Amino acid sequence: MTTTRRIIHHACWFALLGPHIGVVVTLIREIQTSSRTPAQLLLEILTVLPIFMALTWIIGGISALLTGIATACLPPRIYHCVWQRIVISGATGALIASAYWLLLIRDMDAEFIWMSAGPGLFAGLVMGWLVPRLPLRGKKNDTGVTGTPEPGH
Repeated sequence: MTTTRRIIHHACWFALLGPHIGVVVTLIREIQTSSRTPAQLLLEILTVLPIFMALTWIIGGISALLTGIATACLPPRIYHCVWQRIVISGATGALIASAYWLLLIRDMDAEFIWMSAGPGLFAGLVMGWLVPRLPLRGKKNDTGVTGTPEPGH
């Protein structure tokens, strides 16, 4: 896959799925600290689902998009080693989500970890593993590598 195609592929999938994967960490934290039962919390979220989905993309979408682009731009040696790609994708997700949170909220309290770094880390880890396996990567060429061969190879 060419670098441009990989950037587009990763950016689209990270932006589409990443924010919602990161929400899992926030929901777990909310269940642990809330006086409500998990069922009550889920019911509360379902009552405001359209707003919840929109805010998830607004807050997490830009961070996920940038994390996808950064992951796609990794050097081939790192990108093709699955565990390195996963770890770097997770760290990048945590850093970008934290920076974005600080730009939006300008506050670094105890919830900072659970509202930015935690979801960014988890989404980055999962997406770093998942996205290269998702469809629309391109055609396989004769060498078994996706996309077109690089010039000179």
